[in-house]
Amino acid sequence: MKKLFLTISAALALLVMLPSPALAQQSLGQQISGQVKASEQTAGVDGSADPQEIITSVIKIGLSVVGIGFTILMVMAGFWWATAKGEEAKVEKAQTTIRTAVIGLIVVLGAYSITLLIGKITQTSLDRNEQIRQTTPDGETYDTLFDEWGG
Repeated sequence: MKKLFLTISAALALLVMLPSPALAQQSLGQQISGQVKASEQTAGVDGSADPQEIITSVIKIGLSVVGIGFTILMVMAGFWWATAKGEEAKVEKAQTTIRTAVIGLIVVLGAYSITLLIGKITQTSLDRNEQIRQTTPDGETYDTLFDEWGG
C-alpha cells in the first residue's frame, strides 16, 4: 500500500513538472506575470488590492492550514493510542503528539490574537488620522487636531 502511494505520488510529481511547450517560448518573468494575471482574473481581482486585505487573506489561509494540520495530528494520535494495545511506547508517542499539537495550536492562536490586536490598534490609529485631517471643497487640508491650515 505504501509502495503504491509513493509510486502514484512520484508519477503525479513528474507530471506536474513536465515542461509546457506553450510556456517554453517565454522568459520566466513573463511566465510568472502571465500566471499572476490569469489568477487575478480567475479570482475576480483587479490586481490593485489593499495590502491589508491581502495580509488578512494570507492569515486566514494560514490559519486554515494550521487547523487542518491540527485535526490530522489529533486523528493520527487518537488512532495510535487506540491501536497501541497496551504498548507503553505507542501510548507515549500518541500522548506526546496530542500534547505538542495542542501546544502548537495555542501558540498559533496566541500569535493570531496578537496580530488581530495590532491590526485593530493600527486601524483605529489610521481612522483617527483620517478624521483629524480634513479636506475642504477648495482642496485645502485642515488639521482639526491643531486647528492649522495646510496647502
